[in-house]
Amino acid sequence: MKKNKGIGLFGGTFDPLHHGHIIVAEWLTEILELQKTIFIPTKIHPFNKRQGISPAPQRLEMLQNVLKSFDNFELSTFELDRETVSYAVDTIKYFKNKFPSQELYYFIGSDNLDSFLKWKDPFQILDLCYLAVYNRGHFDHEPDISSHPKVLLVESPLIEISSSHIRKRISKQMPFQSLVPHSVFEYITHNNLYQSKE
Repeated sequence: MKKNKGIGLFGGTFDPLHHGHIIVAEWLTEILELQKTIFIPTKIHPFNKRQGISPAPQRLEMLQNVLKSFDNFELSTFELDRETVSYAVDTIKYFKNKFPSQELYYFIGSDNLDSFLKWKDPFQILDLCYLAVYNRGHFDHEPDISSHPKVLLVESPLIEISSSHIRKRISKQMPFQSLVPHSVFEYITHNNLYQSKE
């Protein structure tokens, strides 16, 4: 693969950010030879997928503390600054306008690919960017989507860490230090986060 100046877009609640997020972002940035990857924390999740997302300032501080150590990772507050639901197509349009000459690669877990056609304007998304699909241990998706030329099924390590699992462990006072970067562990511990969640 020749070197390109593509840009990765990595959306999610990051509540909290964990090692799996970093590993996936670093892997995709490297294997796709991207210029950089932009982390985009969600404000309001489509489909009401999850209620009670932690306040933006908390999630932002955890992200900032970790991402500053990576030269090719950036943080965007585009979705947090809006008052509406965080639809991927709107976010991608924004970055396409910001970087009109560069290819965009929107990161998506394989477990979400089978519901992709239920997203807002899925084919407009594919007009605007590539879907970089990473391994989440689930590839039961529609063949028509997986064979689309803008859908890239990227071989990647299966990282079985999730933010929901971490939150549950914390609420049950179980160890979780190995699952998150050290600065995130310190922030969660210092601020007593997730003590009563899930």
